[in-house]
Amino acid sequence: ERLLVVSRADNGPLHDWLGAHAEDCERLLVETRGLGHSLAQAVAHAPAARGWLVALGDMPYVQPATLRAIVAAIDHDNLVVPVHQGRPGHPRGIGGAYRERLLQLDGDRGAQALFARHAVQQLEVDDPGVLQDIDHPDDRRRC
Repeated sequence: ERLLVVSRADNGPLHDWLGAHAEDCERLLVETRGLGHSLAQAVAHAPAARGWLVALGDMPYVQPATLRAIVAAIDHDNLVVPVHQGRPGHPRGIGGAYRERLLQLDGDRGAQALFARHAVQQLEVDDPGVLQDIDHPDDRRRC
């Protein structure tokens, strides 16, 4: 398995952090038109992948064990959603059978429609981090 980080080229703090803490990850720099476009670019960059773990950078509290569990649950034709105390969260797993649909994504909607239209495998996790995203500095105090 390989780690691919997709980001804008102008995201200096992220690139500094990756250089210091995750030297072995591959970076894909994109001029993005939103989350959907970034995801499509990542999928195009990894044509032989059996599936994808889509983890957003604003969810730093997801536990490594949760990431491993989601990756282990990904099959060729399934969609995996972590669930904590009955609430669906992120990151999400997407099986390789959805490659062509992912390549068509654009804009900022990501894979929401894919998860809305297809059956998903709910993966119960004991990790509140799957529900906690940091969009503003004040969000850190609430988590």
